[in-house]
Amino acid sequence: NPEILEGEWDKDRLVLMSFPDRDSFYAWVKSDEYQEILKHRVASAKGVFLLAKGIEAAA
Repeated sequence: NPEILEGEWDKDRLVLMSFPDRDSFYAWVKSDEYQEILKHRVASAKGVFLLAKGIEAAA
């Protein structure tokens, strides 16, 4: 479970996913495989779905 250090968070889960770039993310979201999973996710869970740009790790 996420440990809240500051502010409020009323969720009990946090899922982070990483994609090489925005186009890869949208290709995944629009894929037939994800569209099949999406039906079940939407029917069984409430949540917030965000897309945020990350930062590159230092070399």
